[in-house]
Amino acid sequence: MNEINIISSDARYNALCNILKEKGYDSRICEPGTDCKGDIIILPIKSALTEEEFKQIFQGVKKSALVFSGEVNKIRKYFDGEIIDYSRDERFVDKNAYITAECIIAIALSDSKKTLSDSMIGIIGYGRIGRHLTRILVGLGTSVTVFARREESRREALMNGAVSCEINTLEKAQFDIIINTVPKKIITKEQSEKIGKNTLVYDIASLPGGFEDESFPQRALALPGKMMPTSAGKAIYDFVEKYISNERS
Repeated sequence: MNEINIISSDARYNALCNILKEKGYDSRICEPGTDCKGDIIILPIKSALTEEEFKQIFQGVKKSALVFSGEVNKIRKYFDGEIIDYSRDERFVDKNAYITAECIIAIALSDSKKTLSDSMIGIIGYGRIGRHLTRILVGLGTSVTVFARREESRREALMNGAVSCEINTLEKAQFDIIINTVPKKIITKEQSEKIGKNTLVYDIASLPGGFEDESFPQRALALPGKMMPTSAGKAIYDFVEKYISNERS
């Protein structure tokens, strides 16, 4: 049977490794710098690996190996074989966004002194995570306001039960919780200063985040791996299994 090397210490990849073993695959966690010569290499969606670590990993990888990664451009210089990009699978990306939405809601509930149904929540951005947040929160009876640049997004948010506004009006309303999902610094320092002092502010967007004043919000990154590794690992398994099932021998 083909050997699967998983190159990550993230809890979700430990969960993935266990699932693969339960399904009968020859799977193991492989640290950077060790002998990674599996037939299938699974890298993180996003990683903190250095250029030197990428180089070390692919010195031992077979040219015939099947590689999974969310950072194809980073590894292409070291490996010219087949690379499967997580980000090209809409179903996987959407599932990961949904898990992220559940995670940040759990954090907000833990930090807040109010129930969701008694809270006013502002969501910045209406991409995948913003949509899931809106649907979940509106379904729980929360008052949700979506701030989005595109008129089409604001109309969709309105149809899904939220109030919708342009981003430049953020500081004109008071919220119990604000969640940013936009990975671009669109919230100025002046806007941040006008947000209520008792408002819980979370930035879950990829770097550089959405706030010009980086010290202002609470950063919450890689939430699926930190908070729901079993579900996150299962989502990765569902994605990779479509490709590796044909690799069994």
